[in-house]
Amino acid sequence: MSNNRRRSRIALSACRAMIPPFLLITSLIGPLSATPTIAAPREELVPVLSHVGEASLRGTVGYVHIAFDRRSDASGLTIRFSTAPGRFSRSAQASIEEAIRRTAHSLKLSTDSWTVVLTIPYSDITISGEHLSGMIGLSVAAMATGRTVDPGLLVTGRITQEGQIGPVGSAPLQIPAPGRARLRRVVVSKDQPLVERDQSARDLIQVTPVSSVTQAFQELIGEPPKPLR
Repeated sequence: MSNNRRRSRIALSACRAMIPPFLLITSLIGPLSATPTIAAPREELVPVLSHVGEASLRGTVGYVHIAFDRRSDASGLTIRFSTAPGRFSRSAQASIEEAIRRTAHSLKLSTDSWTVVLTIPYSDITISGEHLSGMIGLSVAAMATGRTVDPGLLVTGRITQEGQIGPVGSAPLQIPAPGRARLRRVVVSKDQPLVERDQSARDLIQVTPVSSVTQAFQELIGEPPKPLR
């Protein structure tokens, strides 16, 4: 037998020996690549604007703890409102759920696998009204897309069915004292009437009027608006 023929047989045997491992690796890569990636649960403490008492125009800033999880199933949006330490009123719960659904719809996000747990970390406090709904809806959307919420920014307003940031209430809104709230900027509806503030407050905090959910979302996560084509 010639040397060339012997070398060909040795090479063929080596190739046959490598086929099973190759097939094994290929069979493993297929299922792994097809396995859906489930995002890790996230938690955020976000600032929200509310009123001190129903008749008061004096704005105050508190925080709401949001826990977000993306489940492996697609059985629908699940929202849980903790009853301790603080509570959400029924009107606040309704406006928050509405804001989460409308924000997701405006940003073309599916909520079918979302679980959201909301907690007020203050004892014996009940939060009511729509002021916080837009901020929570936008924050949940940011968490669902892996974005980080700008810690120095607050959004006040409701989410309309048309995907706009709507004003809250008919009375002018007083922006909270920035020294107490420690915020740099407040995003409001372009149609929201505001109470005039003193010069020191104007120098410390910026008010940004927006119209759409998309604009508010870009402001919240610190991304510049996309240029129009």
